[in-house]
Amino acid sequence: MKNTLILKTAYLAGAIADLTFGFLMIAFPSVCLKIYGINIVLSPVIRFWMAYAGIAIFTWTAFLIWGLRQLKERKFIALATALVVLGFVIAQIVGILFGTVSVVNMVPLFAMQFVLIALLLIGYRNA
Repeated sequence: MKNTLILKTAYLAGAIADLTFGFLMIAFPSVCLKIYGINIVLSPVIRFWMAYAGIAIFTWTAFLIWGLRQLKERKFIALATALVVLGFVIAQIVGILFGTVSVVNMVPLFAMQFVLIALLLIGYRNA
């Protein structure tokens, strides 16, 4: 049990983050845009794609919760999730380079993402 605590913590943290951002993207897209420091008019097209992405995030939440039910047998979810989070980090860096998102707004997200990646990888190794 003790050797799966970090993995369990990582899955729970990921699920909570996913639920939060998925909900914001669907119900309050303007808040989500403010978190990222994106100042654009919230058109119906942007609202549609944010809801679409929010549904994908909810799906990943279900994947993490499914992984919680059999941690050791489904520890591969940790590697898959770490890759997804790393993809978000890369996308955010590209957004910073193109001036789409603010560096200041990304710092707390980067911190959360790096902690999550560390928990996922350490949890995978220890499980």
